[in-house]
Amino acid sequence: INFSIAPPDMWSRSKDNGKTQAALFQEAGVGLVRADNNRKHGWAAVKEMLKVQKDGKPKLIIFNDCEALIDCMKCLMHDQKDPNDVSKNPHDITHGPDALRYFCQTYTLPGGIRQETEEDEDDDEYTRTVSYLSAMCGGKPTGSYLRA
Repeated sequence: INFSIAPPDMWSRSKDNGKTQAALFQEAGVGLVRADNNRKHGWAAVKEMLKVQKDGKPKLIIFNDCEALIDCMKCLMHDQKDPNDVSKNPHDITHGPDALRYFCQTYTLPGGIRQETEEDEDDDEYTRTVSYLSAMCGGKPTGSYLRA
């Protein structure tokens, strides 16, 4: 299953056909996740993802061949009125960093390995090792979900 992060205006209904752009994407087989456009939370998420962890690596690595994003990130300035936000000017350099902000704010890192409980006895290996995307976009329900 494919999905993409989409800005909030993708859910506005069209005057022509009454459908949202998100519905048109869904009909074409591409599911969308509504993005949270809170700028302060987004930039905090970017900072958190770029912060060096105990293992000496950040949670997010931007490779050298992402030259445009790196150049734009270097040119960003704090907003004059709000130091927790980034200035929207010059506007041309904000597109790549804003896409990164949406990603960091929406992406959830998988949790740690949890200990198996008695409720999990009827779950098979597939259920315990299912990937994050599969769990969020499908996958089969677990026994504990069915007994809730």
